[in-house]
Amino acid sequence: MKRLFLLLFGLLCLAPLCLPMTANAAALTIAKSSLLMSDPLNGVASPKAIPGAVVDYTVKITNPNGIFTTVTPVAITDALPPRTKFYVGALGSLSLNSVNLVTTGPVAFYDDNLLGLGLLGSDLSYTFGGLGSGTDSIAFSNDNGATWGYTPVADADGYDANITNIRVTLSGTFRAGSNFSLRYRIMIK
Repeated sequence: MKRLFLLLFGLLCLAPLCLPMTANAAALTIAKSSLLMSDPLNGVASPKAIPGAVVDYTVKITNPNGIFTTVTPVAITDALPPRTKFYVGALGSLSLNSVNLVTTGPVAFYDDNLLGLGLLGSDLSYTFGGLGSGTDSIAFSNDNGATWGYTPVADADGYDANITNIRVTLSGTFRAGSNFSLRYRIMIK
Protein backbone atom coordinates (compact mmCIF):
# COMPACT_ATOMS: atom_id res chain seq x y z
CA MET A 1 0.00 0.00 0.00
CA LYS A 2 1.10 3.51 -0.71
CA ARG A 3 0.16 6.60 1.22
CA LEU A 4 -0.92 9.48 -0.97
CA PHE A 5 0.14 13.05 -0.38
CA LEU A 6 0.22 14.47 -3.92
CA LEU A 7 -2.29 17.27 -4.46
CA LEU A 8 -2.30 18.81 -7.94
CA PHE A 9 -5.02 20.91 -9.52
CA GLY A 10 -7.63 19.64 -7.04
CA LEU A 11 -6.80 15.96 -7.62
CA LEU A 12 -5.14 13.55 -5.22
CA CYS A 13 -3.37 11.05 -7.49
CA LEU A 14 -1.50 7.79 -7.54
CA ALA A 15 -1.33 7.13 -11.27
CA PRO A 16 -3.59 6.10 -12.83
CA LEU A 17 -6.08 6.64 -9.96
CA CYS A 18 -7.19 10.16 -9.04
CA LEU A 19 -9.53 11.49 -6.37
CA PRO A 20 -10.99 15.02 -6.62
CA MET A 21 -10.20 16.80 -3.38
CA THR A 22 -10.43 20.21 -1.74
CA ALA A 23 -7.37 22.36 -1.12
CA ASN A 24 -7.03 21.02 2.41
CA ALA A 25 -7.25 17.41 1.32
CA ALA A 26 -6.72 14.58 3.76
CA ALA A 27 -4.21 11.88 2.91
CA LEU A 28 -5.95 8.68 1.80
CA THR A 29 -4.54 5.21 1.35
CA ILE A 30 -5.19 3.42 -1.95
CA ALA A 31 -4.33 -0.20 -2.68
CA LYS A 32 -5.04 -1.68 -6.11
CA SER A 33 -4.73 -5.40 -6.72
CA SER A 34 -5.46 -7.76 -9.57
CA LEU A 35 -6.51 -11.38 -9.59
CA LEU A 36 -6.40 -13.62 -12.67
CA MET A 37 -9.75 -15.40 -12.78
CA SER A 38 -9.36 -17.58 -15.89
CA ASP A 39 -7.76 -17.90 -19.30
CA PRO A 40 -8.88 -19.69 -22.48
CA LEU A 41 -6.20 -22.44 -22.21
CA ASN A 42 -6.11 -23.25 -18.49
CA GLY A 43 -9.57 -22.19 -17.39
CA VAL A 44 -9.56 -21.38 -13.67
CA ALA A 45 -6.66 -23.75 -12.87
CA SER A 46 -3.48 -21.64 -12.76
CA PRO A 47 -4.62 -18.99 -15.27
CA LYS A 48 -2.03 -16.91 -17.12
CA ALA A 49 -2.19 -13.30 -18.36
CA ILE A 50 -2.65 -14.20 -22.03
CA PRO A 51 -5.16 -12.92 -24.63
CA GLY A 52 -8.63 -13.92 -23.51
CA ALA A 53 -7.69 -14.02 -19.81
CA VAL A 54 -10.17 -12.52 -17.35
CA VAL A 55 -8.73 -10.30 -14.61
CA ASP A 56 -10.57 -8.80 -11.62
CA TYR A 57 -9.23 -5.53 -10.21
CA THR A 58 -9.96 -4.43 -6.66
CA VAL A 59 -9.29 -0.89 -5.47
CA LYS A 60 -9.43 -0.41 -1.68
CA ILE A 61 -9.51 3.16 -0.38
CA THR A 62 -9.05 3.97 3.30
CA ASN A 63 -9.49 7.25 5.15
CA PRO A 64 -6.96 6.67 7.96
CA ASN A 65 -7.31 10.18 9.35
CA GLY A 66 -8.55 11.26 12.76
CA ILE A 67 -12.16 11.31 13.82
CA PHE A 68 -12.79 14.84 12.60
CA THR A 69 -11.33 14.36 9.10
CA THR A 70 -14.02 13.36 6.64
CA VAL A 71 -13.73 13.63 2.86
CA THR A 72 -16.38 14.68 0.36
CA PRO A 73 -16.96 14.32 -2.56
CA VAL A 74 -15.41 10.97 -3.41
CA ALA A 75 -14.85 10.23 -7.09
CA ILE A 76 -12.43 7.57 -8.27
CA THR A 77 -11.19 7.50 -11.84
CA ASP A 78 -9.18 4.65 -13.26
CA ALA A 79 -7.49 4.34 -16.64
CA LEU A 80 -7.85 0.83 -18.00
CA PRO A 81 -4.70 -1.00 -19.05
CA PRO A 82 -3.98 -0.95 -22.80
CA ARG A 83 -5.06 -3.96 -24.87
CA THR A 84 -7.93 -4.80 -22.53
CA LYS A 85 -11.69 -4.60 -22.69
CA PHE A 86 -14.02 -3.76 -19.81
CA TYR A 87 -16.79 -6.09 -18.60
CA VAL A 88 -20.12 -4.25 -18.78
CA GLY A 89 -22.41 -7.00 -17.46
CA ALA A 90 -23.68 -7.41 -13.90
CA LEU A 91 -20.56 -8.18 -11.89
CA GLY A 92 -22.40 -8.72 -8.64
CA SER A 93 -25.60 -8.18 -6.79
CA LEU A 94 -26.98 -8.00 -3.30
CA SER A 95 -29.75 -10.46 -2.58
CA LEU A 96 -31.80 -11.59 0.36
CA ASN A 97 -33.59 -14.95 0.30
CA SER A 98 -32.84 -15.29 -3.44
CA VAL A 99 -34.44 -11.90 -4.19
CA ASN A 100 -32.10 -9.54 -6.06
CA LEU A 101 -32.13 -6.22 -4.19
CA VAL A 102 -29.36 -4.24 -5.87
CA THR A 103 -27.57 -4.95 -9.14
CA THR A 104 -24.11 -3.47 -9.02
CA GLY A 105 -23.59 -3.40 -12.76
CA PRO A 106 -20.01 -3.62 -13.99
CA VAL A 107 -18.49 -2.23 -10.77
CA ALA A 108 -19.11 -3.81 -7.39
CA PHE A 109 -19.02 -1.54 -4.32
CA TYR A 110 -18.12 -3.03 -0.95
CA ASP A 111 -18.55 -0.88 2.14
CA ASP A 112 -16.12 -2.56 4.51
CA ASN A 113 -18.17 -2.04 7.65
CA LEU A 114 -18.11 -3.88 10.95
CA LEU A 115 -19.25 -7.50 10.52
CA GLY A 116 -21.36 -6.54 7.49
CA LEU A 117 -23.93 -4.98 9.81
CA GLY A 118 -23.64 -1.44 8.48
CA LEU A 119 -21.85 -0.32 11.64
CA LEU A 120 -18.90 2.03 11.27
CA GLY A 121 -19.14 1.95 7.48
CA SER A 122 -17.81 4.57 5.12
CA ASP A 123 -21.13 6.49 4.96
CA LEU A 124 -20.81 6.42 1.16
CA SER A 125 -23.56 5.28 -1.21
CA TYR A 126 -23.33 3.63 -4.62
CA THR A 127 -26.08 3.38 -7.25
CA PHE A 128 -26.34 1.74 -10.66
CA GLY A 129 -29.18 2.70 -12.97
CA GLY A 130 -27.96 1.19 -16.23
CA LEU A 131 -25.09 1.57 -18.67
CA GLY A 132 -26.59 4.71 -20.22
CA SER A 133 -27.66 6.36 -16.98
CA GLY A 134 -26.31 9.83 -16.40
CA THR A 135 -27.45 9.94 -12.78
CA ASP A 136 -25.89 6.86 -11.17
CA SER A 137 -22.44 6.33 -9.68
CA ILE A 138 -20.66 5.04 -12.81
CA ALA A 139 -19.45 6.98 -15.85
CA PHE A 140 -17.47 5.73 -18.83
CA SER A 141 -15.00 7.38 -21.18
CA ASN A 142 -13.85 6.22 -24.60
CA ASP A 143 -11.37 9.10 -25.07
CA ASN A 144 -8.91 8.65 -22.18
CA GLY A 145 -11.03 10.62 -19.71
CA ALA A 146 -11.54 13.77 -21.79
CA THR A 147 -15.33 13.24 -21.68
CA TRP A 148 -17.59 10.98 -19.62
CA GLY A 149 -20.72 10.50 -21.72
CA TYR A 150 -19.88 7.21 -23.44
CA THR A 151 -22.57 4.51 -23.30
CA PRO A 152 -20.99 1.04 -23.36
CA VAL A 153 -22.08 -1.63 -25.81
CA ALA A 154 -21.42 -5.24 -24.85
CA ASP A 155 -19.80 -7.61 -27.33
CA ALA A 156 -20.71 -11.31 -27.45
CA ASP A 157 -18.68 -11.92 -24.28
CA GLY A 158 -20.19 -8.98 -22.34
CA TYR A 159 -17.18 -6.66 -22.73
CA ASP A 160 -16.65 -3.27 -24.41
CA ALA A 161 -13.22 -2.67 -25.97
CA ASN A 162 -13.87 1.06 -26.48
CA ILE A 163 -13.85 2.01 -22.80
CA THR A 164 -10.56 3.67 -21.82
CA ASN A 165 -11.47 4.99 -18.36
CA ILE A 166 -14.09 4.53 -15.67
CA ARG A 167 -15.22 6.94 -12.97
CA VAL A 168 -17.14 6.00 -9.83
CA THR A 169 -18.66 8.91 -7.88
CA LEU A 170 -20.01 8.00 -4.47
CA SER A 171 -22.51 10.12 -2.59
CA GLY A 172 -22.14 10.87 1.09
CA THR A 173 -19.18 11.78 3.26
CA PHE A 174 -16.21 9.42 3.60
CA ARG A 175 -16.07 8.74 7.34
CA ALA A 176 -12.66 8.98 9.02
CA GLY A 177 -11.16 5.61 9.90
CA SER A 178 -13.30 3.70 7.39
CA ASN A 179 -12.68 2.11 4.00
CA PHE A 180 -14.44 0.77 0.95
CA SER A 181 -13.52 -1.31 -2.08
CA LEU A 182 -14.46 -1.28 -5.75
CA ARG A 183 -14.13 -4.33 -7.99
CA TYR A 184 -14.32 -4.50 -11.76
CA ARG A 185 -13.34 -6.96 -14.50
CA ILE A 186 -11.36 -6.75 -17.71
CA MET A 187 -10.36 -9.19 -20.43
CA ILE A 188 -6.93 -9.10 -22.04
CA LYS A 189 -7.14 -8.63 -25.82
